[in-house]
Parts: sequence; structure tokens; C-alpha cells
Amino acid sequence: MSVAGASSQGGGGGSSASVAPEKITLSEFESISPGMTEDEVEQIVGSPGALRSNSEGFLGSDYVTRTYDGGFMASATVEFKNGEVVRTHQLGLQ
Repeated sequence: MSVAGASSQGGGGGSSASVAPEKITLSEFESISPGMTEDEVEQIVGSPGALRSNSEGFLGSDYVTRTYDGGFMASATVEFKNGEVVRTHQLGLQ
């Protein structure tokens, strides 16, 4: 029974893992440009990324910051204002 339980948990973890392994590449990062929507970025990268901040209504605008894992010591950050890319930054992507 514990094996079946582990299997079922592993299956659920597998679902999460199927989203998590999406690593952003330098090529994908370079495809992201100002004005793109969050959905367009997700289509490029293959995941929504990790939500780092969400400031709804701050100074009349909605600001969202998402980070994307790029592997060992590598990541990308994309900042959105009112649902569109305004700023990007990457470190160590290949």
C-alpha cells in the first residue's frame, strides 16, 4: 500500500515536475521583447515562471515580476506592467 501511495504521490509530483523542468534558454530569453503579454512569454518559455511580486493598482498600474530558472546559477527576470513586458534581465543563461 505504501508503494501505491508513493506512486500516486509521485504521479502528482510528476505533474508538477513536468512544469518545473522547463528551463529558459538564452535564445528564448532573447525572443522576449517589450510589449509582449504574459501569455506570449509563457508560450516562448513553456512555463509561467515563478511569481516574485505582484503590486496590483500601485500608482494606477499593475506590476508583476516573474523569474524563470535557467539551470545551475542561471535565471531570467521579466517585469510586466499592466500585463506587458517592460523590463528583462538575465544572469548566466546559455
